[in-house]
Amino acid sequence: MRNLSELNINDGGSVVTRARPTDGEFASFEARYKVTIPEELRALLRHSNGGCPELDSLEANGQSWSINHFLHLAEGEGTDTLAYARTHWRPILGANALVFGEDGGGNPFFIDLADGAVNICLHDEEMKIVRIATSFEAFIDRLQIDEEMI
Repeated sequence: MRNLSELNINDGGSVVTRARPTDGEFASFEARYKVTIPEELRALLRHSNGGCPELDSLEANGQSWSINHFLHLAEGEGTDTLAYARTHWRPILGANALVFGEDGGGNPFFIDLADGAVNICLHDEEMKIVRIATSFEAFIDRLQIDEEMI
């Protein structure tokens, strides 16, 4: 996986100051929600616990996709947390979906824990699921700056 500092993850243009998750917080989340967080996502959360990447876009299936922000791991139930997303999206996406971020329209990006692929759920298209990358690592490695948005 690429060097995560290349993503330039920020919070409103400033450095993300949210505390990085501890091993205990990872274990607590996994036990509570009955999932195992893939190591590549753990690495991202240890690097920056949530935030908006400057390298935010990729091409897949003939379309351009953009991640607005990564969710963070926290004890609280704010709407931009992995806990909230797990509770909110599990009835719709199923037990194997681990939501880790959203696009600008609130469509969730998630890892299918059954095969490791990254997908997006398009809520305005009757919850259509689109495969974006074969793995979280491939997703991160393909992110780039959208020149049209600069």
